[in-house]
Amino acid sequence: MTNPSVHQKPSYGSYAIAVSILCLAASIVFFAKQLSSLEKVADTLAVYRDVAPELITEVANISDQIPLIVKEVESIRTQIPAVLAEVSALRKDTIPAILQTADVLQNTTVPALLVESKALREDTIPLVMKESVALREQTIPAVLLESKNLRERAIPAILLEVQKTREELPMLLTQATTVAKSAGKNASEGAVSGFFSGIIKAPINLISGAEGAFSKSENLSDADQKLITEASMLTLQKNYLGAVQKWSNSKNGHKGNVTLTAMVVNGDERCRELTYRGFKRRREVGKSLMTLCHDEKGQWSSKK
Repeated sequence: MTNPSVHQKPSYGSYAIAVSILCLAASIVFFAKQLSSLEKVADTLAVYRDVAPELITEVANISDQIPLIVKEVESIRTQIPAVLAEVSALRKDTIPAILQTADVLQNTTVPALLVESKALREDTIPLVMKESVALREQTIPAVLLESKNLRERAIPAILLEVQKTREELPMLLTQATTVAKSAGKNASEGAVSGFFSGIIKAPINLISGAEGAFSKSENLSDADQKLITEASMLTLQKNYLGAVQKWSNSKNGHKGNVTLTAMVVNGDERCRELTYRGFKRRREVGKSLMTLCHDEKGQWSSKK
């Protein structure tokens, strides 16, 4: 009979059992950790499972397009020989012709252009420069001198003439008014010949110029002469070509117009041509011309 108080050494079997239990515990712990990882993998697979139908549909569409792509590639492959033939013809025919043309240009045209350019640089450009220098040194100074003379002499003279005309205008208008009022009384003395811008008397009766616009049977009355005088003065005062002044006498049916048809300047002499047209009850009965010149006294007189 064994004594329970006696201590016995553990056997190798006990150690083996203990190690096995320890390994089992470690395996259980590792499996538990791997199980959590498997849950993540399961979630990922679930996502892929949801996307899988779309991927399958897309792959099916691509598969449907593959025959079209193959057909297009086949069509391109059939065109490649023609392209290669065109490239071969270009390399054999066109490029040599281009090279030959370039060679001709290099050997003939370019040297000719260089010679022409050299002649232009050595001959034409120096002539142009010389002409430009002559123009700058001679012509331009002459033009500037002429312009200076014009500015210093001609323009002041013109301005002086304008000033004199402006100063004489009130006097001329006064004289014209006097002439118009006395035309009927002094017609026999030829005073009506002064109806042009202030002239009081002239070598001939200027109304005769207007009388030429009427027939001999249509005598001008004193009122006609006064109206023609006023129309003539107004026409000269307008002082531009084509200026027209009408007149009309309702008592005898005479009417007409005076037109400035020419302006001539000959040195210091200034002349004007007036055209008279006469009408009798809306019917033109005649036409006449008269030339007047501005004399040294500042008066207008008829020119024969």
